[in-house]
Amino acid sequence: MGSPEEERGRHRDEDQVNVTLTKGFWLGETEVTEGQWRKLMEIST
Repeated sequence: MGSPEEERGRHRDEDQVNVTLTKGFWLGETEVTEGQWRKLMEIST
């Protein structure tokens, strides 16, 4: 997690850390905008 030191636009306070995912997760085929997510969550709650 995090970006490599040579990545353009990286901030100095970003550190790379190893992350292990311990649970499964769903991954969508296309990205979702914040507006779409908010609209979905309004319906779901």
